[in-house]
Amino acid sequence: MAFKLTIDIEPSYILFAGQSLYRCLTRKAWESIRQPLLQKYQFRCALCGADEKGLNCHEVWSFSVENKTRKLVEVLPLCKMCHAVRHMDSPRSLREDLGFGYEKMKEHFLRVNGCTLEEFDEYYRQHQREVESLVYPDTGKVILSWRTDYGEYTSILAQPGNLKKGHVWEDGLLISVGF
Repeated sequence: MAFKLTIDIEPSYILFAGQSLYRCLTRKAWESIRQPLLQKYQFRCALCGADEKGLNCHEVWSFSVENKTRKLVEVLPLCKMCHAVRHMDSPRSLREDLGFGYEKMKEHFLRVNGCTLEEFDEYYRQHQREVESLVYPDTGKVILSWRTDYGEYTSILAQPGNLKKGHVWEDGLLISVGF
């Protein structure tokens, strides 16, 4: 079963060459991406349709073990709960005092996807296998460093004045300096 709301692949022991788009762009440059997305989705969550204030624009990444590359596939406006579910594997998201807690996130996943607890459990086991395959690929080696491909957003990074202090665009690569 293909689910609308999924959990991000976030291998916890992987270091990325590059950062999230949000973290390296100036506020003005980020808003040039965010505002058209919010308008496209009519200021509603792209996954559950919630119309709450303060939607998060979430970066969706894909991973290629063969190329040791992660690629920014899309950016989606998400409500706080859908955004929490996307980061469900993060220790921070599981802390009830900081987030929603595992049970609430699981209930939201079931509701948005119209699935059973058994379907969720199978999905979550498969998800964990996928995460482990990135951390411990068939070679038996741990991939510690991944190249970052910003996809359709690369041109925004390359434009002068769009990067926050401490970031430089050089020869097609985002370089963080002074960290």
